[in-house]
Amino acid sequence: MRPLLSFIFILCLTLSSAKHACALSIDLHSHLFMQEGVGPLLKGRFEDPAGAADSSSRFRTKMTKASLDASGLRLIVLSFYAHPVLTLGRVKEALVSEIADAEKFVAANPSWVIASEPKEARAALAAGKRVFVFSIETAGGVLESDEDQEFFITRKKVRLVTFMHLSPDALGRGVALWPGVGFFNAPLEYFQAWWKRSKDGSTDAWVNPYGLSDKGKRVLSQLVKRHVWIDLAHASDHAVRDMIPILDLAGQPSLITHTKLREFARNERTVPTFILERLARTRGVLGLIPTDDMTEPFSGAQAEKRGLLGDCRRGIRAYAEEWLRAREVIGFPEGVALGSDFNAPLRGLSGGCETAASDDVVFSQNGFYRGDDLPKLSHAMRLLGVDSPDKSEAALQHFLDAWRAVR
Repeated sequence: MRPLLSFIFILCLTLSSAKHACALSIDLHSHLFMQEGVGPLLKGRFEDPAGAADSSSRFRTKMTKASLDASGLRLIVLSFYAHPVLTLGRVKEALVSEIADAEKFVAANPSWVIASEPKEARAALAAGKRVFVFSIETAGGVLESDEDQEFFITRKKVRLVTFMHLSPDALGRGVALWPGVGFFNAPLEYFQAWWKRSKDGSTDAWVNPYGLSDKGKRVLSQLVKRHVWIDLAHASDHAVRDMIPILDLAGQPSLITHTKLREFARNERTVPTFILERLARTRGVLGLIPTDDMTEPFSGAQAEKRGLLGDCRRGIRAYAEEWLRAREVIGFPEGVALGSDFNAPLRGLSGGCETAASDDVVFSQNGFYRGDDLPKLSHAMRLLGVDSPDKSEAALQHFLDAWRAVR
């Protein structure tokens, strides 16, 4: 059996180098042009020839133009984000600059197009083009007024919005109980949440009591009326419960572009069962981040049950297991896709797990950390029973089908 798998791996490697036939087809969340939004936090630019050098790198660019060309991705949800402190309060100006960089890239590279509708994306893909779909991460301070919504949504073709991020704003108070250094993201909110915290009944993760403000509900309703697909990533459990009636009324499928499963990491940054249940019911889309951050090392009976022992408790092997578990929970494999969060300050996936070894010895040892490694990650996961060319293409087509339902 092992020689057959090796033959399949080599065949896929040969095909993918020519046509990306075995690569992951879609990335639900990537920050290719985020330099203006985070300033010195991100080392390197999209135009640089190389980026991160190992899987532990957090602050070096993980997707450059060269790695984009080699990634095999056919559709990327391009997320624009700007940190209010790192931009000295010039958030909207930074976002406009990021969007302009993306537009300039597309103008200079005719193999890429910006799609504002699913049918436009399908036509471009059928013509052999590759597609960007524009998204903004954090509505607060950016999409609160009719004028800003008109500019970013109508004029700049933003079609997805990650409504909340990791800091509180006028629209709501999101994830507060970060583990570890996440405390420094919003210390006051952390202390306030600590005294009012409760437990998620399915995993015993601590969650905070904060949801959307009245203004947040109003802005959310406005965006939904403009047919913006709302991304639930980063929203607290209570915020999502506040969002669901508005999304239900509009018939929007659940979208979580970049997250981890809460049973793999018991903290409120990850996605809980009740959100996955709505995603399954609405035939939505779930993106999983390939990172060792937010992944708890498995131990004991749970690890043995999943075969996650030693170096396999994190890294590529654990990511493959998380992908399989997500498909099992939501009930349809095409609903799970890559949500890389490239260029966010996250580690990649460590190597060293013998049961995740592929014919590429260097990749197996060093792990995954850059966009040009995506075909190799796809091959490694395929050997672990996760991916195949037809499933990868099905995830892309399912995303377009679900997007079409946002009306």
